[in-house]
Amino acid sequence: MKHLRLLLVLCALGLVAVASAQSPAPHVVLVTFDGARIEEIFGGLDAAIVASQLRPGQRLEDQPIYQRFWAPTPEERRIKLMPFFWGTLMRDHGSIAGDPARGSRVHITNGHAFSYPGYSEMLVGLAHDDTIRSNDPIRNPYPTVLEFLERHGGFSKEQVAAFTSWNVHRAIVEHTEGALTVNAGFSAFVSPDEEIRRQSALQFETPTPWNEVRHDAYTFRFAMDHLARHRPRVLYLGLGETDDWAHDGRYDRVLDTYTRSDEYLKQLWTWLQSQPE
Repeated sequence: MKHLRLLLVLCALGLVAVASAQSPAPHVVLVTFDGARIEEIFGGLDAAIVASQLRPGQRLEDQPIYQRFWAPTPEERRIKLMPFFWGTLMRDHGSIAGDPARGSRVHITNGHAFSYPGYSEMLVGLAHDDTIRSNDPIRNPYPTVLEFLERHGGFSKEQVAAFTSWNVHRAIVEHTEGALTVNAGFSAFVSPDEEIRRQSALQFETPTPWNEVRHDAYTFRFAMDHLARHRPRVLYLGLGETDDWAHDGRYDRVLDTYTRSDEYLKQLWTWLQSQPE
């Protein structure tokens, strides 16, 4: 079961234009990291976790992930872990909420501590504890904001797209199946690009330890291909390995995933900034 300790939401990476006759149409990109914790996002490496996994005779200071990510202050450690996020995005372009050390808290209202209710609350706007009570891949009983934008914006299904690593998102992101472009979990992806087609096939040859979740690398590359070819008005990118490696007790890979995801944000931001619209 995928537990949702903290769902990191990075909204509107695409520049949303100020409304005017001369402004281009707004585009929105929503990015989530499943299972991301406050401790790593705001403080980087959690040395207590590394220490708890040491075998007799091992020293904390000798561990490769400690040597790679340790710094004296939380601010330094988080920059080591996610240099683009804490550098370019938060320093120059964005703001962030949810750091309890600074008296900032973000609350959910559903009473469950796992993923489907959290994602549904985020995409629907309300918690429905009576009907959404598990991570079972049942069709979302309620329309999502993605469907609302597709319907009321008059967009094609290619213009509102969701690419996620967890297969249950197929059921979460849309109340009406087929309303949006959705590629989630181990799903083939069709592209005119030969390299992307090769990677679509390769995802099935590189299984993860989790039957329901593919590697984020494929999710990201398929999303970027769709972004470049269809230029959707709304794109949801849901990354999952921050959660899955944590469940397996692989804290080293959790930290690697944060850093790799940070690089994805950098590539995404750089591409968005290069586009005239």
